[in-house]
Amino acid sequence: RSFVLLNSRLSQATLKALAARTPDNNTRSEAGYSVSAEALLRPFRLTLSRQAISETQEINMLVFCNERSDRTPDSPAQDSAQVGFACATFAVSSAANVLKTTNGATWTATSGTPFATSENVISIGCFDLGRNQTRVIAVRGTTDAGNPAEIAYSDDSGATWTAVNIGSVNAHYAPTRHSMWVRDRNAIWVGTNLGYIHKSSDAGLTWVAQESGVIHSGAWNAIHFADALVGLAGGAANVLAKTLDGGTSWSAVTGPSA
Repeated sequence: RSFVLLNSRLSQATLKALAARTPDNNTRSEAGYSVSAEALLRPFRLTLSRQAISETQEINMLVFCNERSDRTPDSPAQDSAQVGFACATFAVSSAANVLKTTNGATWTATSGTPFATSENVISIGCFDLGRNQTRVIAVRGTTDAGNPAEIAYSDDSGATWTAVNIGSVNAHYAPTRHSMWVRDRNAIWVGTNLGYIHKSSDAGLTWVAQESGVIHSGAWNAIHFADALVGLAGGAANVLAKTLDGGTSWSAVTGPSA
């Protein structure tokens, strides 16, 4: 192990048993120092390994939910990237799976599935609802001509899912794994295949259309926010849009190529 203390300074020295090396006293002499630093770096060696899973379809998205936590009387210690979820493409005549891990190594399919048979789970995200509760949210990545875009959420690690329509215009869906951006429970965005950008400010329960196909009517392939206010949306045919107010208003930006 190694520890790097950035801009460190010794704040206190403690000297102990300086005259201890006598036949009658074998206590070791010690010098202890308290150190304060602006930052602590803990380098470690990276390893790469293949994890065996039962899923045979394409894995569309990986997301990890937990932060590092120390052991408490009620729960064991956890490293970050131990509790995670992955979503997959559907198999023929089957519903798409969501996989979960609680140790970062072993993956199993959740007992429930978010959507109907032959509907993809194209993207997945998670966020804290409270101190001890995490919500997982999945978005449908295939068209359903008779229904609008759709997310499903689970508060029990995928055992059960609740479906929620996004808007009311039929045949919409999220076209890519990057079409959903989850910042936290108060800020979730989904871009659709027909030029709409929707936002939820209540953990996915309700959705408001911030952009309704005005900038363009094609797919929004990616949404990314730098903070709660500044975000970009990238679409088909070199279309870019920018917001500086959390998506309340979006404006077209000149794309990088013809």
